[in-house]
Amino acid sequence: MVNAEDDYSSTCCLTLRHRGRPVAAATCRVFGPLAEVPLVATREACRRQGHCRVLFAALEARLLKLGVRYVSLPAAPDAVRF
Repeated sequence: MVNAEDDYSSTCCLTLRHRGRPVAAATCRVFGPLAEVPLVATREACRRQGHCRVLFAALEARLLKLGVRYVSLPAAPDAVRF
């Protein structure tokens, strides 16, 4: 039996590649109008080059198409509306 807590069907992973190498990644779970982004990581050697900004722009565009209105970042105290 699968618990609701163990259901990862709404989870996706995004990877940003630069010159064929992964430089940033994020995980995302969608719950109707709310999406949770519990993990964002950038390769240490590639930080401060705008890769995370590009990754989030692509994620935001995809979430808007899915009808998501709020993004929850577990490290942030409130959901962010975009």
